[in-house]
Amino acid sequence: MGRRKPAIPIKNSQLHRLMRKHYGAEPEHEVWAVIGHDNTVTGHFQLRYSRRLAQAILGRVAIAPDHRGMGFGAKLIALATRQAFARPWINRIELRVYDFNTPAIKTYKRSGFVEEGTLRQSTPIGNTYWNAVIMSLLRAEFEGFDKRTEGE
Repeated sequence: MGRRKPAIPIKNSQLHRLMRKHYGAEPEHEVWAVIGHDNTVTGHFQLRYSRRLAQAILGRVAIAPDHRGMGFGAKLIALATRQAFARPWINRIELRVYDFNTPAIKTYKRSGFVEEGTLRQSTPIGNTYWNAVIMSLLRAEFEGFDKRTEGE
């Protein structure tokens, strides 16, 4: 077995060229924070967009511990999905959630997301590995779901 060359970081110009090739442009992303009445962060999420794949990836979703169990998660997900699907070229929103996070999985399902599969032992944490569940919401599902929940 030969010696491997050390990894050499790529230059910014190379990174931008790769991104344009794979995403059609610089990938867009947004980070949202919801601020409560007391000026503290109640929750946040991130959306990353890919025109080439016509999808958004929803990530870094979190609710402050003292605001959990109060319905903020569903409202945060509703805000995130409306924000993503406001872009007419988005057809799909994808997310990953750890399989032991059953409150989040239930919230995503109630928000219209569908479980697609599990990435087994995908995240090394200390001496163990966590499984990630892949979930998605398609535009047609969102539009039907959004119409059913408008009055809520």
